[in-house]
Amino acid sequence: MFEVDPTIILGGPGTGKTTKLISIVEQEISPKGAWAPVPPERIAYVSFTRQAAYGARKRIDLTEKQTPWFRTLHSMAFRRLGMSFTGFIDLDAPAHGPEGNKCLGLIEYSRNTLQDLKKVWNNNNGTIEWHKLKRFNDTLFQYKKDMQLIDYSDMLERFVNSEAVLDVDVAIIDEAQDLTPLQWKVASVAFANCKRLYIGGDDDQAIYKWSGADVETFINLKGNVEVLKKSHRQPA
Repeated sequence: MFEVDPTIILGGPGTGKTTKLISIVEQEISPKGAWAPVPPERIAYVSFTRQAAYGARKRIDLTEKQTPWFRTLHSMAFRRLGMSFTGFIDLDAPAHGPEGNKCLGLIEYSRNTLQDLKKVWNNNNGTIEWHKLKRFNDTLFQYKKDMQLIDYSDMLERFVNSEAVLDVDVAIIDEAQDLTPLQWKVASVAFANCKRLYIGGDDDQAIYKWSGADVETFINLKGNVEVLKKSHRQPA
């Protein structure tokens, strides 16, 4: 999946995974580190959530200008592709009623897990008629094309298809257990040229599996593993 073997930081809640990853950033930018200091702008720190990605920047006390790649994966794709925000349209609007919401849910699950839509439909026991789902999917695709609209999954798919490698030396992925197969693919493209890669997460936690999170990819990663065993949230 990655060109370099990652350093994998494993730990449960409260064991200090993010603190460990932040300390790695500090080591990378320090003139006293094991390597020549890396400018912060050549370090990517990405995550599934805004809280982790932007919280890391604040804890190291760096500015947004210094850390252009401390972002969620979606925001990273948006910036790297040079997109501009011109307005917002609620794409849930066509999905009135329970059938519309089911259609949207199945379509997004299919895209984020890189599975054929009909296979996803079959695995969900055909909770909606196939011809309705297909018609909804085709109509939504044409609607976005006609209106020149981009949704979150479109950004990731365009990033992968454009092979938009980031010009960074160091990459850090936080909350890796929450990444979908599509997001793993984005990470593998983005960090194809990085020299060092660090991945942190909880291999026992998969609360977003319902939306396509692929914890198995995280568990099966090959690399140098460090396990954080002590929780700092629990009393002795």
